[in-house]
Amino acid sequence: MATPHNDAVLESMIPDPDEAPPQTLSGGGAGAGDAVPLAAVALLLAPHVARWVLASLASFVVERVGKLVAVEGEAAKDAAAATETAAAPKRQLPAIVAAHHRLGGLGGLLRGAKVSLAFQVGTSVLDALLIALLRRAVHRVPARFHLLLIPPYLAAATLPLRTVRNLLTTNYICGVVADPPRYCYGSVGDVWRRLCAELPLRERLTLGWELDLCNRYLAIGLGAALQPLFVAVRDRMGPRSAWLPAALVALLAACTALHQPFTVLTLRLSLLRPPPARALRYSSAWDCLCTLVREEGVGALFAGWYCPVAWQHLLPLLQVYLVALGGAWRAPESPP
Repeated sequence: MATPHNDAVLESMIPDPDEAPPQTLSGGGAGAGDAVPLAAVALLLAPHVARWVLASLASFVVERVGKLVAVEGEAAKDAAAATETAAAPKRQLPAIVAAHHRLGGLGGLLRGAKVSLAFQVGTSVLDALLIALLRRAVHRVPARFHLLLIPPYLAAATLPLRTVRNLLTTNYICGVVADPPRYCYGSVGDVWRRLCAELPLRERLTLGWELDLCNRYLAIGLGAALQPLFVAVRDRMGPRSAWLPAALVALLAACTALHQPFTVLTLRLSLLRPPPARALRYSSAWDCLCTLVREEGVGALFAGWYCPVAWQHLLPLLQVYLVALGGAWRAPESPP
């Protein structure tokens, strides 16, 4: 969208007739009067690209820390077993504090981040391409089958890819940051070779499908319930209330926190046993749930809930209030 600022930038970059014509999107030369200089395009896109890169990196860090916090109980058990302790000590500190101390700060939390980031970006692109191909298939099938191509079914079609990605990333992260480092992996390929040796193909492609299905049905139900809740809160507080955004964000944060048990169970279910033991730590999602509640309590199901809540809801809300506060400070002066 054109703005006065963007127009001024473009006008300042119009070449002088006596100078050599700059390279443009149309190749330069005569007859390219409407072409936009490449430098202007780069100048306009640079802030957006930088913002996207920073947001992606921050999201990756938050997601990685959330995963480590979610499986901190399993890491504590491994550390206790490595020291030949009869039972894992009862964790008194919050999970994120325990993980921070055990791994030696932020550097330990981000160990192996380059490989994880590259693998996550690659599989996300593959996931997007697969969804795009499935959407294009809508035009090639009879109309009576279009119902099978709505988003829930498209997500189910990509379940094997997401299952493999979750198995690889979870075991790689937990192996790289293991303390003591008894089963560190040199690359994601090492994790895949171990998975192929210890898990059958069916488990590698469909592990945790019931958790994924329940999580998606919960999202559908919460999505249907949020709209009337938003309307009720707005009518009660008034559309001009300064606290209305905070109340709406609190509702969204509560809904996001309700998804955390499925995330925790999926991550723990995906963890392999430390060598020389083989196979997964739990036989099923139900076994994982019962063991987790019995040994660590119900609170362990919500471990790391604050990571997605803070990133998805609290930071945007803070930005809204900061922008509003800045606008109030820059109020126009009264005319003399």
